[in-house]
Amino acid sequence: MRKKLLFAFALLGAFFIGCSDSDPADNPLSGSTEAPTDTSATSAAVDTARWTVVIYGNGNGNMDSIVEDVYEQMQPMMESKDVRVYFHYKYGTDSTVVGMEDDDIIKEPFTGRYAEPGQLVSFEMTKDLDLKTIKKNARMAGDSLMLHDPGMLASVLDYAADSLPAKNYVLVFWGHGQGFDFDVDYPGNLHSKPAAIAKSQNMVNAQQTSAAIMYDEWTLDLEKGMQDGLSIYQIKQEIESSKIKHLKGLYIHNCLMGNFETLSEIYPVAEYMIASEHQLGYDGTLILNLVKELYKNNSFQA
Repeated sequence: MRKKLLFAFALLGAFFIGCSDSDPADNPLSGSTEAPTDTSATSAAVDTARWTVVIYGNGNGNMDSIVEDVYEQMQPMMESKDVRVYFHYKYGTDSTVVGMEDDDIIKEPFTGRYAEPGQLVSFEMTKDLDLKTIKKNARMAGDSLMLHDPGMLASVLDYAADSLPAKNYVLVFWGHGQGFDFDVDYPGNLHSKPAAIAKSQNMVNAQQTSAAIMYDEWTLDLEKGMQDGLSIYQIKQEIESSKIKHLKGLYIHNCLMGNFETLSEIYPVAEYMIASEHQLGYDGTLILNLVKELYKNNSFQA
């Protein structure tokens, strides 16, 4: 008889869908939460784009080929710096747990071609970029560096503001979401409540997980079937603490995140939001269409 593990990151998220030995503190794109100390690369005059799109993603190793297909299909679109796209993507594990049959764990192999399992790649997409080189400037993050680490998202937005300046900024989350869960989605300052109080308030999973978006399979606890990720409260805090502070568009391309509870927490940080109440299954076309339309329009609404 077949039994399935109901992992929050994958089975509810459906199909989605980006190593140097240097000190990460020298480069926020490799995971530092500090600003770069050497500003020579950004001090030169940089043309201001109409749009800068930041794609902030983390998926499973068995799905990493999907984001790479987006790399390849987006590249020919980048005719000018009128629209600039910056990827900050963490690759998954070398094999993804998708379920169990009897007592055997079912895994699917890593599918990435341009980076290794666990690498965090950070790069601007350009027409002439050699995708085979992005791993050279990547950091091996693995289970030691998460996209939900405090300051990570803010540092990425700061870099975009400094090095890819634009009249308008769009942030795209790209990964697995579960939707709002009363048991686990509440501000971090409540996570340390005594167990008795947490239980009385139906917060029995307080120490297991505290997020509904960007689940990271590197945090997967097989015994509990739980994993950690970015919470709706962190999203708001990180954007407001960045140099951008308020986005023209926030696109949550994660399953089940277009619910009232999520949007009511983060609506102050963006003029427009796109999110889905249902599960998503696709090949990256929606993100490609977003970039294509931004080239055509000055209006995000259009």
